[in-house]
Amino acid sequence: FKPISKINKILPPSKLTHKLHNTILTKTTKLLSHLSQTKQTKFCCLLFLINHLHKHFANNSFQIQIYGSNSTGLLTAQSDIDISINIDNTTKTNSMLIWELYLYLKLLNICSTLTPLTTASVPILKIELHSNKVIPEIDNEIIHFDITFNIHNVKASIDYTRSKLKKHFQIKP
Repeated sequence: FKPISKINKILPPSKLTHKLHNTILTKTTKLLSHLSQTKQTKFCCLLFLINHLHKHFANNSFQIQIYGSNSTGLLTAQSDIDISINIDNTTKTNSMLIWELYLYLKLLNICSTLTPLTTASVPILKIELHSNKVIPEIDNEIIHFDITFNIHNVKASIDYTRSKLKKHFQIKP
């Protein structure tokens, strides 16, 4: 059993046209089919969470970026998934956005643990998601996410880390 085979349940063809939806699913399934079950499960949980983020912030212009070990190649099986949500033209502080997202996800009851850390230098919402809430047919794995808002230098941080990895090739992911 491969978790990626359940991707249609995670991303139902809501606002996408049916043809586009099938194209995305086909390409995603081919791309991820070689990954381990653990990585497929993490990816499916990420898509599930992004789908809910899209529903919540649908009235705003926003971008979701993955950063940290998942984007630099340093991830391990225990790595969390770091997500930055950049919202255009918002008057809300990052702490306010974290509390707003916390309440939204709490109401949905899809996360096992939600911990807002709004007094940190970079405020984040720590999320623990049980994979069998996303795909009931699989063994339960706990997937950790850290969500922050409006970090505009994510790409620069990723590029810097990758350049250091090239320079210091002794560091292995």
